[in-house]
Amino acid sequence: MGCICSSWFSIKLNSSIHGFFKGKSGLRQGDPLSPYLFVLSMKVLSRYLRLICTKPNVSYHPKCSRLKLTHLVFADDLMIFTRGDLPSIQTVLDTLTHFSDLFGLHANKDKTDIYFGGVAETVKHHILYTTGFSEGTFPFRHLGLTLNTTRNTTDMYGLLISKLQNKVQYWATKFLSYAGKAQLINSVVFGLEAFWCANVLLPYNILKKLNKMSKDFFWGIGSDQRKWVCKSWDSICSPWLEGGFDIKELLSWNKALLAKWIWILETQQHWLWFSWRKAYHFPDIPFWEVTCKAHFAESFRSIITVKDEMLVKAGSQGNAAKLLHDWTVKGKFYLSAAYNWFRIARPQLTWARALHSQHISPSHSFITSLVVQRKLATIESLISKGLYILNRCILCKQENESHQHLFFCCSYSIEVWHAVLQWIGMDARSNHYEQELLWIAHKNHRRHWQAQWYISCIAATVFYIWQERNSRIFRGVEHSPSHILNQLQLTVSSRLLRYVRKKQYGLLLSKLNGA
Repeated sequence: MGCICSSWFSIKLNSSIHGFFKGKSGLRQGDPLSPYLFVLSMKVLSRYLRLICTKPNVSYHPKCSRLKLTHLVFADDLMIFTRGDLPSIQTVLDTLTHFSDLFGLHANKDKTDIYFGGVAETVKHHILYTTGFSEGTFPFRHLGLTLNTTRNTTDMYGLLISKLQNKVQYWATKFLSYAGKAQLINSVVFGLEAFWCANVLLPYNILKKLNKMSKDFFWGIGSDQRKWVCKSWDSICSPWLEGGFDIKELLSWNKALLAKWIWILETQQHWLWFSWRKAYHFPDIPFWEVTCKAHFAESFRSIITVKDEMLVKAGSQGNAAKLLHDWTVKGKFYLSAAYNWFRIARPQLTWARALHSQHISPSHSFITSLVVQRKLATIESLISKGLYILNRCILCKQENESHQHLFFCCSYSIEVWHAVLQWIGMDARSNHYEQELLWIAHKNHRRHWQAQWYISCIAATVFYIWQERNSRIFRGVEHSPSHILNQLQLTVSSRLLRYVRKKQYGLLLSKLNGA
């Protein structure tokens, strides 16, 4: 106590200490010494609050008696739990007054509320009159989250939506590139959403609304306008290696964050949160056998929902527990592994993900995915959106430009495809080239280097054809099919030789050079 109330300071000048003087005005805000002094003072308050429960006229809160819990404190937010009778309240009030006399820290009556549960109206009015505090009502906000005694409704997430909407409207006035918008979504927007996702399973309509705001901001779509988008939001939320912008998909990330609490229940059993849950929610049964009940909090019901989904997908309790162990690295929960598990477990396998399983470079898989989905901005697709431009293929200058013609029927593309197929040792077939691509991709799902060679060549060919088309339009630079083949051979060869085993290195190198 003395080190807080009777502070003396000295000044060091030119490597020597000069005198002492008594502190009078306290510390500046942000001083590194402030947290230590605050912890010391709150330690005194904690001891006082524990001591008063030993008195005969003071009782614990009904939901805190098993753990002898009296209070929770975080920074300047203090929650005191006690029985709802006048002697207990009066003793707590006297303790706070004594603490205020010692440290000069007083409770702000305008910011202090008392929350009752199961207390008679006469006793309630007497307590409010004695303390001078106002009565609080549910729901209320604590540490940025809404606390409620009933199930959360959609309106309770209005604060999250309004915060995100204000930020998006402010950013919309700036001239930002797609990379800049993706960075803002990944850092600021995702930070707001992740704070809520770590505590409760957000309703699907709220997640859908949050995704829509992020999507409209990314593509620059206003409330009174429509804009053509060249890629779905699910693809945007894919990792870089799958052709996306590495934006987290909210539903899977929400479940991954809640799965961390399951890991805490399994491994960190010394935590106060675990002890309280164990004492009042599942005292006699394992956590994996707990079912949702009406009196459970919304956050705990969300955790049980994710736990049930893990059991269904893992198949058994043992597999689910092993899965949690696999997500642990040096005693820490690996969120990315949990997120990928929830994301990939969903029945959504795109073309880009199939190519990613064959170790294709990001740009190649991205372009090939858009080709198969027919979402690249060819002249034909631009005309269908209402643009009045001349439709002519820039490569052959003979026919209209479409996905089918540009990549599979153009004389320039056919010459490139023939050279590539000859390099990999496959005879040119008379089938439709788009069907040929799909046939090769589905035929070669092995991890052998030859299968990777085929798939890499397919993705690289599509990529370089599209790159050549853009080079001729925007830069006026033309390249021959042989130049495209040389670039493709260099890219694919360097990619394959990085992953092949040592005993296969010589065989692959001779195959690539001899072909």
